[in-house]
Amino acid sequence: MRKVFDIRWSNYVKSVTSTVSAVLLVAVAVLLKLSLGYTPGASTGLVFVLFVMAVFASNAPLKIVLQNNILSIKRVCFTKNIPYNEIEYIARYNPQADMRLCASGGFFGYIGIFCNRQTGYYFAFMGDISEAVFIETTNGKRFVVSCEEPDLLVSEIRNRPVQE
Repeated sequence: MRKVFDIRWSNYVKSVTSTVSAVLLVAVAVLLKLSLGYTPGASTGLVFVLFVMAVFASNAPLKIVLQNNILSIKRVCFTKNIPYNEIEYIARYNPQADMRLCASGGFFGYIGIFCNRQTGYYFAFMGDISEAVFIETTNGKRFVVSCEEPDLLVSEIRNRPVQE
């Protein structure tokens, strides 16, 4: 049976995404105008700004799908699949005090590598940190995701029979 959990963006994520996007679009317009005027470095800056926007937008988390014994984290352009039999631990989580190492702190969600002393390093795909769920796999990889019904997601995974 297929179960879909939507990833909701918090008001903070919506504000950061729209503000940063507006600033970057203004930067694109300025750099485009400068590059047409043959200002050195403007075209490099333009490519960099567009690249940054594309990377974050393409990784924005959209939903979590449970189907065929796989938890799928659907993003705009990519999907991360975690087989149920590789999920060693799953629980609600509060990432509020965690440190960003190589990550977005609200631009198109909380995406990237975070860490803290208790859990260590993990990959985050969150839209609202108040709905966070921590997942650890048998190979030691850790993920933090968020969705609209985090408690239901945790119970669905914990109570689902694993098929080898």
